[in-house]
Amino acid sequence: QYDFDYVYGSVHFVKDFMIDHPDHQDKFKTKSILNIYQDYFYTIQQAAQSHLFDIIAHIDVIKKFNYRPNEDITKLLEETIDILKKNNVIIEMNTSGLRKPCQEIYPDFRLLKICQKKGLNIILGSDAHKKEEIGFAFNEAINLLKKAGYEKLAIFEKRKIKSFFLI
Repeated sequence: QYDFDYVYGSVHFVKDFMIDHPDHQDKFKTKSILNIYQDYFYTIQQAAQSHLFDIIAHIDVIKKFNYRPNEDITKLLEETIDILKKNNVIIEMNTSGLRKPCQEIYPDFRLLKICQKKGLNIILGSDAHKKEEIGFAFNEAINLLKKAGYEKLAIFEKRKIKSFFLI
């Protein structure tokens, strides 16, 4: 009903806990990290298939506290990106991870390369909660995008990608 240019979606809850809240970190120690990641990315897939969102924010925020599976999840990541692409949902490259325990941009370089290889468009964000965080580490993010092979960023108008900003 609103005339938005774009709508962000994000996943913060996996089943029974908030994956990026400090008070819930212990769940990573009592459950299978692989299973948590699988549930998380399946939820991302469902969000894309809902057609409610144009952009998935901080797609790998699940790594915020540095809990990562020992197993290779490349197939899961590729499947997720394929579903995003099929449903015309892009991702946000989010620099706020540099301010978090993981000390890494969302998405990490491996996932960014998968997105680029599969032709998934991308937008840049800083997830600013304070005015001094606006545009945080954008130069670093742009350098990482270029290293991954990206040459442009998406720009939305009325929930459609209308043009691109060359980086």
